[in-house]
Amino acid sequence: MAENKFCRKKLTESGGGICFLAFLSLLVSVMGLIMEFLGTLGYNRYSDVEQNYVFASNLSDYIFTYEKSIITAVISLITFIVFLAYRKKKKIGADFSMMLIFSSLVCAIKPLAFLVYVFNDSEFLELFSESGDSRTFLAIMTVLIHALPLISCLFLLICGLVIALKLIREDFRAEVPVLTFEKTVVESIEKPDYEVKNNNYPQQSDEAPTNAVAVSADITPEQSEGKCPACGAKLKPDAKFCQLCGEKIV
Repeated sequence: MAENKFCRKKLTESGGGICFLAFLSLLVSVMGLIMEFLGTLGYNRYSDVEQNYVFASNLSDYIFTYEKSIITAVISLITFIVFLAYRKKKKIGADFSMMLIFSSLVCAIKPLAFLVYVFNDSEFLELFSESGDSRTFLAIMTVLIHALPLISCLFLLICGLVIALKLIREDFRAEVPVLTFEKTVVESIEKPDYEVKNNNYPQQSDEAPTNAVAVSADITPEQSEGKCPACGAKLKPDAKFCQLCGEKIV
């Protein structure tokens, strides 16, 4: 049999600030995706020979070069749609926030490691001092290709942390359908009624007779001969107890 059970689940809502951060993350990721086309236009201004591609010569090279922006753009788009749909509604749980934090940290490892390596390389830093050179432009584009996904991951990480912090303070009472099985339990068992009759032991009875009182010393032998002095019932010969009330016969 199905019935509804109320339980408290950790859920929260997304506000306008979280939606704005998710939109910024999506915007930065899209900017990383169009770096190829912006790089082509900028590179042709500094190079004598016009090039159609800067970093990628075909689609597979483009995906390999801008894979970080592609991944962050997909995650940012999903995050923005979820936050916008569940804005002012308690529908976001801890599973989504943990997924957001974990995915943003994983996506940020590669670009962060590359930028740390680049800025510790003296030869690469010398390219920024050369003004008006196409190599300087290529170095700047290389940094932006890794920096933009890193910024996008930072926004996603902030969104996940904000949702996780809100979940610590908020509760939501949800109605969950559950299946129950009915069990019939025998609460009482009827016992057969029987009477134990014995000449030597009194009969057990729930209701005590109203005239079951102590035998008075004023009863005469004529009144007690052959009859119970307490209830007046007829006694058997040589009976020591009354069969009806259990009074001891003196």
